[in-house]
Amino acid sequence: MKRLITILLTLFILSGCSNVKSDDYTSKDLDIKGETIIEKTPEEIREDYINEFMSDMTLEEKAGQMIMVAFRSDSNGNPVTAVNDEIVEAIQYIKPGGVILFGENIDTENQTIEYIENLQGISKTPLFIGIDEEGGRVSRLHSSGNIITPQIPTAEYMGKNYNEKQVMATMGTIANEIKRLGFNVDFAPVADINTNPENTVIGDRAFGSDPETVSMFVISAIKGLQRNNVSACVKHFPGHGDTYTDTHTTETFVNHDIERLNSCELIPFKNAFETGVDFAMVSHIKVPNVDNSGLPSSLSKTIINDILRNQLGFKGIIITDALDMGAISNYYTEDEIAKYGIDAGVDIFLMPKDAKALYDYIVKGLKDGSIDEDRINQSVRRILEVKYNRGIL
Repeated sequence: MKRLITILLTLFILSGCSNVKSDDYTSKDLDIKGETIIEKTPEEIREDYINEFMSDMTLEEKAGQMIMVAFRSDSNGNPVTAVNDEIVEAIQYIKPGGVILFGENIDTENQTIEYIENLQGISKTPLFIGIDEEGGRVSRLHSSGNIITPQIPTAEYMGKNYNEKQVMATMGTIANEIKRLGFNVDFAPVADINTNPENTVIGDRAFGSDPETVSMFVISAIKGLQRNNVSACVKHFPGHGDTYTDTHTTETFVNHDIERLNSCELIPFKNAFETGVDFAMVSHIKVPNVDNSGLPSSLSKTIINDILRNQLGFKGIIITDALDMGAISNYYTEDEIAKYGIDAGVDIFLMPKDAKALYDYIVKGLKDGSIDEDRINQSVRRILEVKYNRGIL
């Protein structure tokens, strides 16, 4: 009898709603209580996820996300090709946002896959796993000779002989080759313009010597990587193409003013940002006619905040060039790097010489209030957004 009454009541309710047009609820549905449920956009779903994720993070975890470390050799100087106790301790202490691998870390295909899987297994928050795989002379996958992967020509060769679709396809090949091993970030393409023939740092790593050619192929390269779900990173902002010395060993200067940069060096970067590149790497070059602070670009508020962020409107992750390079490590302490970098707007500090010291400085500052947590949250949100978008989280 109760079942019959229930059925009759249901029919009565449904008949009372029969005059409601289905298109009255185009973007809404009724739940069993008759309440409307508003569908959320993918952006709203992502924001809710990240808000919840960040609400559960400690200050220490937030600080760690801003550091990408490298484990090139162990305490005995041997190349690192597998997780060891030192790595476990470092990841558990620093809680880094990512790890970058070099040729000495990559031996065979199975070894690399296992190593990266074990790195991810140690970390509470999934890691960015980065590699410099540009093609030409910058290829970590070919270091050991034990991984069979296509030989990719230099950017210079592609700029002279390929069209846009061919560059996109070539970078798509790189993306798929590194993705199957576990990498999710490629520190490519080079967006520098090779305007100085005596420049030994860039040379054939650039697509060309004019802004239009470089821009065209940088855009294609980004699409080739990111359409295959590998984050691209344009480098070396604000332009390393017209230098005489090498930031790997010493401080390096570019004497152009802002008018020159706007008309040449910054053009490929601007196009990359409009294309939606995930990362921008800032070099250690000093540009005294643009920024008189005496700081390298990687620690400069003028270069990072005023030009990269505000003038060019980049919304992705700003990462420094490797901080163990001579242009930084010979002149600045870890505390100074963290202080200037955070003030400038750096999101990720790449390869600090002493990652623990830099991490300790950020944590201490967050706890004593000398570093604004809201400032750190801005960087952490950008990092988590890219990790979410690439399916890493």
